[in-house]
Amino acid sequence: MSLPPKVLNFIWRSLRNILPTCESLFKKKCVASSICLRCLLAPETVKHCLIECHFAKQCWIQSNFGWHGLTGDFVEWFEEQRKRNLKMKLKEAVMILWSLWEARNNLCWNNKQSTPTTTLHRPKKALEECQFGGRDVYCCCV
Repeated sequence: MSLPPKVLNFIWRSLRNILPTCESLFKKKCVASSICLRCLLAPETVKHCLIECHFAKQCWIQSNFGWHGLTGDFVEWFEEQRKRNLKMKLKEAVMILWSLWEARNNLCWNNKQSTPTTTLHRPKKALEECQFGGRDVYCCCV
């Protein structure tokens, strides 16, 4: 998949459940709470942050993918997306996940709120900029 290396690294970490979420940092005694900083309702796991949190749900609902609920773990959800979608749509899903993670980090480290619209605009624009004559290229636009 032709995406920027930092996005590929992010998705690799997501699929191995090794992103520094509040839950994983809490288990290592690095933060005082495992609760999601955005909704304050549930532990912030990879699955919660990128799929289940009300903010993530709103982003997925507004995207071309929609939100279809989640019964399994994040890896099962991703595998379902991989099987169901064309290569370009999978790239878009990965870029939305990346944008959700960036929005989470902006809230966590800069206390900056994002809207679903701005969170979805960024990956769409980045994918458009990364296309060059119908051929995928690596880019630094993300």
